Amino acid sequence: MQSLRYENDGQLPSLIAGLTSTHKEGPYWDFKREWHRDKAKLLHDIICLANNPEGEVALLIIGIDESADYTVYDLNQHPDNRMNTQQLNDMLHKVRWADAVPPVRVVSTFLEDGCVDTIIIEPDDEGVPYRLNADYTYTEKRNGKTIGKTVVRAGTIYSREQDSNVPVDSTASPLATERLWRRHFGLDKTPLERLPRLLKDPRKWQRTWPVMPRDDGGGGYSYYHEDFPEFTFVRKYEEDKGAYEYFMLASPFFDHPHWWQARFYYHQTMLCFIDGAYSDHLWIPAPTWSTIGDSRDFWDFSRVIHYGYYLANSIEDVLISFELDESKEGKTAQWDLQRVRTMIPVFQDRAEKDDFERWVLARWDYYLECCKNQQKSFLLSKRTGKGINEEIASNLEKQARCSTTLVDLLAYFRLSS
Repeated sequence: MQSLRYENDGQLPSLIAGLTSTHKEGPYWDFKREWHRDKAKLLHDIICLANNPEGEVALLIIGIDESADYTVYDLNQHPDNRMNTQQLNDMLHKVRWADAVPPVRVVSTFLEDGCVDTIIIEPDDEGVPYRLNADYTYTEKRNGKTIGKTVVRAGTIYSREQDSNVPVDSTASPLATERLWRRHFGLDKTPLERLPRLLKDPRKWQRTWPVMPRDDGGGGYSYYHEDFPEFTFVRKYEEDKGAYEYFMLASPFFDHPHWWQARFYYHQTMLCFIDGAYSDHLWIPAPTWSTIGDSRDFWDFSRVIHYGYYLANSIEDVLISFELDESKEGKTAQWDLQRVRTMIPVFQDRAEKDDFERWVLARWDYYLECCKNQQKSFLLSKRTGKGINEEIASNLEKQARCSTTLVDLLAYFRLSS
């Protein structure tokens, strides 16, 4: 079933076709012929899928008739109780949740035999297990008489068992509940997978001395996690590295590269290291490089874009704001951080990056026009002294404007997708 997993909205038609061809439901997908009249049953379905045991993006596919050999039940012809994303989220936010609300959105897909709606549920590990803080009740009446009542119970953990929901009057098994809580606390992940989440709360990191003798140059830039002291990291000065990169222009006061390498340890084992450089007060992790266009001429900005990027929730993306916490260096570099966010695109995942690069390449002339009209300027300080000539300085400034244009276009790309 590895191929039958959600990747992006564009593959929904083939994904729905693949899932319906199995003629069964699964641990992270469910079929409904039409939209629920009973809102409590809809809520129960969403919670069960959000707490699916696979931890996958879950799909509630509405408009598939299981009793008719999994054929399409065209929702354009049967629109009763139909919701869009805003209406569904409005309903969910009126419910009293114990913690987080499952992130959901509705995507309509037009197939050969009609239209189906898919509720895409992208659970956040920190939010699971999703559960209520107060009962949610839906009472169905006809001619003034109660003919049915559904209650989604407060505090109950609902999930999926193979291809079925845990019944509304029951609860998940102890093993399934344990798995959900392990996801919540990150205990089912490797140390390297846990690291970005731990770095999101700088207040938990306390100063210490370097773990390894070779890290002594880290000085006061060494930390351990107060809840999980087996995690430590040190930032060490790289005295032999002096390269200029365009992301350093985030601060107008930048005048010379100061490269420091962040080294992360689990007990005595180095998990990874990340190069970065200071731009005034802000330490900026070096972004990952990518190229769009003809790469044969590096500095021909009419033919090629060489730019840096981050992936959302990666160590680099999280670490960039680590020292802005008041328990570290304070918020003196907040303005620099805002400038970095306008210069370096942050993609949700590699699939979005690849789709965006193809989108830009197909609109190359439009991209060049946007670069020409780019209003943000990035100037290298006149105090740079030796080590860089005017041509390289000019190219770095152009590269910063080109990358900033990509950030602007990324927002437009997401709105138009």
